[in-house]
Amino acid sequence: MAAIIYATTHPIIILTANASKAVISECIRFDVDAFMIKPVKKQDLENRVKQLSKHTKAKKPPQFYFEMYQSDPAKSTEFEHNGAVVFTEEEQQQIECITEPVEETPIAPDTLGDVKASPQPCSEPKDRKFIRWQEKYTVGHQELDNSNKQLLAIINDTYEAIAYHHDDDDKADFDALAQRFRDYIASHFLLEEDILKARAYPKYKEHAAIHQRLARQAQYVLLQCQADPTLYRSEFFKFLRYWWIHHVVHEDTKYRDFLVQGL
Repeated sequence: MAAIIYATTHPIIILTANASKAVISECIRFDVDAFMIKPVKKQDLENRVKQLSKHTKAKKPPQFYFEMYQSDPAKSTEFEHNGAVVFTEEEQQQIECITEPVEETPIAPDTLGDVKASPQPCSEPKDRKFIRWQEKYTVGHQELDNSNKQLLAIINDTYEAIAYHHDDDDKADFDALAQRFRDYIASHFLLEEDILKARAYPKYKEHAAIHQRLARQAQYVLLQCQADPTLYRSEFFKFLRYWWIHHVVHEDTKYRDFLVQGL
């Protein structure tokens, strides 16, 4: 695997024929932005470069990566990067066991997170929702609720793409959903951390640390899907559901009373 590391604000794209989990972990270690499997079409590469020119994270100086590689070259295991576990065994089990019910819809997810298509799908878009917004999901702040509704829309649109779309444009649809998820992560974390810090939330540092871990986990799943787009239908969808239930519902709602009391 080889990559050229540019200036600190330029995206890094890996072109490789090796799509192993260990390689993906290494990509995360080195702050890679995109992962493409050879052979790569020129147009696909151009589209990815254009997309990343608008959405990329800041990089450390090149010397940092060179020194990191020289001191600890390629030691990541399939679930490790930079000495930290991406998914613990407990988290893996939680992801596999997500059973959020489908509300008022003719299609039900199986236990692995894939969605079985109904032979006669409902024609009304409102009946295609996987999870509907309820007041129990509120975190006590309108802006944050609106932001989380964007995630809910991504989950529902991913569900619809899996259950109802089975044509050649699937990959483009899922790539667009993945980008929406990246945008949500960046905007939501910034908004949430600014609000919690401004309100002097007692567990701000712990919550921000959870965000860092989730961002790494999301990057791992998204790189897996870039290597194998069929994983959008399983790993990506399962991770979205895991994020909603174990972070938005279980973690974010913990500060609800704190925010409400501060109004």
